[in-house]
Amino acid sequence: LQKLHTSWLRKNEIENPDPEACERGANRAVTARQLEDLDRFFRSFLRGRDMYYVCSNLILPLTAPYKLSFAELIGPKVVMWYCSHYWGTPFHDSCACLRKHAESVATKLLRASLSEISGEFSSRSSLSVWQSVSYWVCTVSNNQWRLEEELGKSVQDTSFFVCLRSGHVQGTCIIMDKEARSLTRAWCLFEVLQTVQLRQSMENFTGLWICTPTGVLQHGNASIENAMAIGHTLAKLDVRDAEATVQADKDMIHREVMKFEGGFSAVNVFIKQNLYNALLQMHDTFETKFESVKDQITAEIATASDLAEHVQRRKTAL
Repeated sequence: LQKLHTSWLRKNEIENPDPEACERGANRAVTARQLEDLDRFFRSFLRGRDMYYVCSNLILPLTAPYKLSFAELIGPKVVMWYCSHYWGTPFHDSCACLRKHAESVATKLLRASLSEISGEFSSRSSLSVWQSVSYWVCTVSNNQWRLEEELGKSVQDTSFFVCLRSGHVQGTCIIMDKEARSLTRAWCLFEVLQTVQLRQSMENFTGLWICTPTGVLQHGNASIENAMAIGHTLAKLDVRDAEATVQADKDMIHREVMKFEGGFSAVNVFIKQNLYNALLQMHDTFETKFESVKDQITAEIATASDLAEHVQRRKTAL
């Protein structure tokens, strides 16, 4: 692993020879391609390992000579999307989730731009666009050597809050594994709460997007198993029971929740309703896609039936 560290650092010295510190928050994003490159480079060691392993065995050793965030080390980008995730999710799956989301963003951007110039859309043309879609991901965007500064003295002073409220973020991507474990984490639920509030107050903020390794749930691309896991977890969701690695973080989040009118009960309903709406959106999208496929199959059957009937009539005439 140390040999791979050395090899990666040499490669990075060519790609970003002079890493520099930048302001925390919105200016410390990374692209979906950069995350995927990290996963690919260290795949022989990563396998199914999670972000806890990545932070301890990759991010910290690689940034140690510079004492910077990983984003600063590789060349930071201005954020487009905020990523909410559970560190226990396999890193490869997290990268797959963000790639699927980035591809959907790229497709939408290309369709919009091509419609303006009457161009023809090609799925191949989205291949390069998805690589530049950028995300704020706490593990790589926070400076792991200066966490006290990143977490601040209050929720409003944390780098995640600064990023979300920067005006650059288009929406929040929440990473969902097959057990929907992000919905059992205090930080993730608090980020969902902040996301929903932003959606109500900012016109250009698109809200919460549930991302799975097979695609974005609201687009009807998540598996039925993923959707059912989210539904089961959602039914039992209670912010009070959500876990955090650091007890002080959980206590801070609880204090913030209690500031809302109605406290935990109101916040639970608020989060459940918005995630439920996302599930309904997936259901409606799936129904629309299914009806389209059904119509196509029905038309093909009718065409084949007409052709068979025509052939039979010719045989009879002969």
